[in-house]
Amino acid sequence: MGTLYRRYGTKTELLQGLCVLAMEQALDAADEALRADDPWTGLAGYIEACVELRSGALAALAGQIDTTAEMRSTARRSMASMAEIVARAHQDGSLRADVTFLDIAWLIEQFSRRAPGRIDPQEERNARSRLMAIALDGLHAPAGDALPGRPPSRDRYVNRWSATC
Repeated sequence: MGTLYRRYGTKTELLQGLCVLAMEQALDAADEALRADDPWTGLAGYIEACVELRSGALAALAGQIDTTAEMRSTARRSMASMAEIVARAHQDGSLRADVTFLDIAWLIEQFSRRAPGRIDPQEERNARSRLMAIALDGLHAPAGDALPGRPPSRDRYVNRWSATC
């Protein structure tokens, strides 16, 4: 505990640091996805890596802590990388045309949450793996019916981190 508080003066600073770390891990996964020869393999690998890292788990902090310049800068790079991964998969026709990079971001956040209650870790991994396969199948082109509703708003996604939302 002492080491943590020597590096981070407050709980908020610790949480801010964890947010940056999670985004940096997602950026590493994005770099790997962009190096993949096959855009679909890159996209699916990116989603799976981010879920495995639980990189979206800290999204529950949105609007609860102040954002730092480092958080905002890292988030911009992360979103740009994710948009590029999605664009590659759109360009080669492997990703449904009506899926946006924000859909992918929300999907990662949803899958990054821990199941409520006490669940055997192996059973949780099994369920997550099955649901991830179902989700990836739903993302893959050719698309079935059009997706319901409208795509997520970039402004709403970004601005939810503002404590004034």
